[in-house]
Amino acid sequence: PVTMRECAMCEAVCDYSTYGRKSSLIPEGGAVLDDTQFTDSVKLKFHIDKNNYEAFCAEVFDVTCGTVKVESTGSMYFPFEK
Repeated sequence: PVTMRECAMCEAVCDYSTYGRKSSLIPEGGAVLDDTQFTDSVKLKFHIDKNNYEAFCAEVFDVTCGTVKVESTGSMYFPFEK
């Protein structure tokens, strides 16, 4: 069965040298990558269940030694399989 969950729409910016590791944190933390924009830096856009948002932000901050912060840009509902 599929359920709809309220998710935080998020963005995080990192440099190219750390992009690989930082992008892998998204699925590891239960988030879903929506878009990646490559300019002078890399902007990752993703969504995560609102109930997991705070813990995910803290984990990203810890793993990246504070070099990456997750910013919430709003919320939307997304389907999730149970």
